[in-house]
Amino acid sequence: MLASLERLTGRAILSRWLRSSPQSWRINPRPTDDPWVTVDGPDPLRVLVLGGGLAVGWSVRSHADGTPGALARRLAARTGRGVMVTVVTEREMSADEARRALADVPVERFDAVLCFLGATETLELMAPRRWRASLDRLLTALDEATAADAPVLLAAPVRFEDVDDVPSRARKVAARQGAMVRATLQAAANERMSVRYLEDRGATEIPPLDEAPAWYDRWTTPFADSLAADLPRCDVIDPESPERQRALAELGVLDRAADPELVLLTDAVRDRFGAQAAVINLIGDRQVTLTGMQQPDRPLRESICARTVRADGPLVIPDVVADGRFGSTAWAGSSLAPKFYAGHPLEDRQGRRIGALCIVGAEPRELGDDELSLLAEFAHRAQSLLWAAAPTRSA
Repeated sequence: MLASLERLTGRAILSRWLRSSPQSWRINPRPTDDPWVTVDGPDPLRVLVLGGGLAVGWSVRSHADGTPGALARRLAARTGRGVMVTVVTEREMSADEARRALADVPVERFDAVLCFLGATETLELMAPRRWRASLDRLLTALDEATAADAPVLLAAPVRFEDVDDVPSRARKVAARQGAMVRATLQAAANERMSVRYLEDRGATEIPPLDEAPAWYDRWTTPFADSLAADLPRCDVIDPESPERQRALAELGVLDRAADPELVLLTDAVRDRFGAQAAVINLIGDRQVTLTGMQQPDRPLRESICARTVRADGPLVIPDVVADGRFGSTAWAGSSLAPKFYAGHPLEDRQGRRIGALCIVGAEPRELGDDELSLLAEFAHRAQSLLWAAAPTRSA
C-alpha cells in the first residue's frame, strides 16, 4: 500500500515537473526541419535513429545540430564513409510506439539502428513486466526486419534522479524506476547477438541552449565509436588517386567525344548480351560515362564501376537492389536503376585502371563462364580503341 502511494505521488510530481521545469523537453526548442542528416562521402552508411528523449534534439532547431548530425559527422570521420542518418522520433515515444512507427520505415535498408528508449517508461513509472514485454516486442520486430549483420545499439535513458531540479520527493522513486529500466535494457541486449546496450551514456541534463551543438558532439561520440567498431571502413577507391587521374589525362578521353568505333562496340556488347545497355565508364574523381546510356556524371559513392576498377577480374552483381552494398544508394531505388550489373576493368598501356566496360539489365540474372570470357574480350577491344585514340605525346 505504501509503495503504491509512493508511486502515485512520484508519478504526479514527475508529471508536474515535466510540464514546468526549464530542464523539461516539453518547453525546450526542438528541430522542425526534415528528419534526416547527410554527410557526403563514398559508400554511404544508412543509420536509423529511433525513439524519444535526446534523439529528438532538444534545445536545437535543426537535426544537423542535434543527435543525428553529431552522430553522422563522428561516424563519417571514424569510417571514412558517407553517412545518412534518418530520424524516427517523437517527443515521448515509448517502445510500443517505436515498434508501430517501424511499419512505415524500410528497416532492412539500414546498416545500423540506434534506439533511445526508456525515458517515457521511467517518467510514467511503468511496471517492470509491461516494460520488458514492450521492449521485447520492439527488439523482435527489429530483429525480423534488419539485415543479419546490422548492429542495434540501445542508449541509456536520461537519469532523472540526477537532473538538478527534479523535486527531492520524486528522486527516490525516479532512481528506483530508472535502475529497473536500465537493467531491463541490459538484460534484453544480453539475450540478443546483434544488440548492445551502452550503459554509461545516461544524460543528467537537457543540453543548454547556448551550447547545445557542442554538447551533442561530446555526448554522441561513444555512440558513434561503438557503431564504427561494427561497420566496415570505406572500401571504395581513393577518388584523388594521382595515378588514375594522370592516366586519364594522358589518354585525353575526358575532353573529347567518344570515338565512333567505341560507340559501335558498346552497341554490339549490348546486343550480344541482350542487355538493357552496355556502357564505358571512366573513374577519376567521379564517374564519367563515355559511351552507352545517357546519364550525368555520378559521385563515386554511387558508382558500381568504382568497385570494378579494384576487382581482380570481372565484377558481377546478379541483383543490385538486393545487394547490401548498393541497395541503399539513392539511385538504386529509382525506376531507371539497373537490377543487374556486370563489369570488366579497363586499363591504360601501363596497366593503370581507368574505368570499366559494363552491361546492365532490367532484371536480375547470372553470367556463365563463357559469357564472362566474352565480356573480357570486349573489354580488351575497348582498351585497344582507347589507346589508339590517345593523343601522340611530343618528344
